[in-house]
Amino acid sequence: MLDTQRILVVKIVYLIGAILDILVGLDYLIVFWFGQSLAVFIPPHAPDILAINGSRYSDLQIATFMLGWSLMLLWGYRRPIERRLLLLTTAFPVVTGLLLANLFALYVELAELSVLSMNMVVQILILIGLVVAFLLARSQKESL
Repeated sequence: MLDTQRILVVKIVYLIGAILDILVGLDYLIVFWFGQSLAVFIPPHAPDILAINGSRYSDLQIATFMLGWSLMLLWGYRRPIERRLLLLTTAFPVVTGLLLANLFALYVELAELSVLSMNMVVQILILIGLVVAFLLARSQKESL
């Protein structure tokens, strides 16, 4: 793979992560303001999950985290090779943690697979993309 192609793939992964985080963050702000998600990126809240949540305060915290992380990914996008460790930090523990949280929700029956399946598929694809982008960025760094 040409150097410019490697860098382009890495930058695309940064952008996809940032865009998804922005969309999820905005969706959580909608939950905070209106009490209901658009249910595109956030699974519909089950009553048991709402009982754990207790208030919309945690939705505001999640929105802040997601929007903040999107800014970090955009920062990484600007210097994708030098800031390649951000890709691994996003993959482990962030995306892996979100995936494990979904698995936990399934295990304790807070949600059904039909509710979480799309999130889990996207998280697995993002995880793979982040690791591949990191490996490409690392190989690019080593070839310099």
